Amino acid sequence: MKTYYFFLIAIFLSIICNAQSIDGSYRYKNEDFSASRTITFSKKHFREEIQGDVTVSIGAGTYRIKNNRLILKYQLFSDQDTSSYQISSADKPAGSAIVDVKVFDSSGTTMAANYGLRDVYNSPLSVIPTNNNGLGNMTIYNNNVVGYFTIDCIGYYRVSIPIKRLMNKTTSIIVYLRPQTKYYIEPHIVNYKIIEVKRERLVLLENSKILMFEKLK
Repeated sequence: MKTYYFFLIAIFLSIICNAQSIDGSYRYKNEDFSASRTITFSKKHFREEIQGDVTVSIGAGTYRIKNNRLILKYQLFSDQDTSSYQISSADKPAGSAIVDVKVFDSSGTTMAANYGLRDVYNSPLSVIPTNNNGLGNMTIYNNNVVGYFTIDCIGYYRVSIPIKRLMNKTTSIIVYLRPQTKYYIEPHIVNYKIIEVKRERLVLLENSKILMFEKLK
């Protein structure tokens, strides 16, 4: 009899465990567009790829299941393609950073772009346009909020420089922006209601829209 109860408990715990995790790759095909979306789950991590007609968007992070909801926490994607830059610095009195920027395209022609600050979670704090010759200047004061100094332009890979490389220095940055072919999903959190999790499919509810993902073999 004890063996029977242990068997039932093992089954019950297995069901709970399975309900708290998803494994494998699932693909959602938008019937209205040619784009497809694939999410791969492994342990507590996930990787997402959205394939459009001419572009690819990639994201990754961690996930958890709570109260029948799937919570995806997108994190800053590692190993991103990026534009190139050259940096030269000289020490200055502590407390701030002075940054001069000059922006070129990949062929070496000056171009207008944007530069600014992001916080430690990579969320935008400020965006400033360069002039038409790609020149910009910023003074950054010491604080615990700023995480990155960035230079970018729509359609080009972003340059992101940790702020600790710039603080207490006068820095000149020359940037060569490269046309973007891959896009990276910004850090944020998405919360779905789970309708169904089976071996062959995953069905989620986002607001009032049902998303049906098919399991890939």
